[in-house]
Amino acid sequence: MAKGRRRNPERPRAAEQAANSRRRKKKRVRNHTIHYILLVVFVLTIGAVLSLTTFFKIEAVTVVGTDKYPPEEVAIASGIQLEENLLRVSKPQVEERLLEKYPYIESVDIRRKLPPAIEIRITQSVPAIAAVEGDEVVMLTRGGKVLERGQLFIPPQVLAVQGIATKSVPPGGVLGEEAKDGLVMVNYLLSALESDAVKDSGFSGVTNVDVSDPRNMRIIYENRLLLKLGTEADLEHKLIFIQKALADMEPQEEGRIDVSNAQTKKWLIRKKISLEEALLIEKGDKYPAEEKDGSKPVDSSEGEGEGEV
Repeated sequence: MAKGRRRNPERPRAAEQAANSRRRKKKRVRNHTIHYILLVVFVLTIGAVLSLTTFFKIEAVTVVGTDKYPPEEVAIASGIQLEENLLRVSKPQVEERLLEKYPYIESVDIRRKLPPAIEIRITQSVPAIAAVEGDEVVMLTRGGKVLERGQLFIPPQVLAVQGIATKSVPPGGVLGEEAKDGLVMVNYLLSALESDAVKDSGFSGVTNVDVSDPRNMRIIYENRLLLKLGTEADLEHKLIFIQKALADMEPQEEGRIDVSNAQTKKWLIRKKISLEEALLIEKGDKYPAEEKDGSKPVDSSEGEGEGEV
């Protein structure tokens, strides 16, 4: 009968000691990791507190991009204080303050800089339309934002327009639905005037625009001619044709050019009448026999003509 092998009592003890050693090592690693994490959190917290209290104090506030308002005034109105913490400046709040106070400011860009400073970059609103209502002029952007209102001078590059309902919208406000149709028509006209084709034709000299009837837009040209455009259809082509017609007229000649009938491609020129008489025609107070579609002249002795647009 074979004798059984004797078990070595030291082996289980050694294995247990090795396992305990591994566990202790893992525990030390975990403890060290936790200590490192706590240390990093502590350092970051101290850094954040110092950055919001001691460091990054604003030394200067500068304003660029505006010639409508004094930069120093805009800087004060922004509400940003010297010695204030750079990181605590609320960009949305600054933008809201300035847009509410200054109608001619279109947008605001706040930039943080080092050494600690704030730069306020302004984009100014550009007046494109002067809505005329009696003695009052209301300066508007193409989007219908009211910039100012009163007895104002109208710059040459701004269109004087009648027929846009501005009511009592204050500066900084935007026109409502009642002004939408007229505003859309004026923007069609502005886009046509800015097109390369119309610029190349040499057409310019618009004095006044009337969009009281959005389907019958009219222009006063150089305070001597009434140009009847109708709707926005073929607007660029109509303006180019008018420029060609002007070349056949005397420099100071008054009258009316009707290119409103885009469907039949007909135009009508009435010469040798004053601008006042042309406006009376539009009101229906004179020349009642004239055909409204402009398809044929009423009295060729008065210098009328017709042809293809």
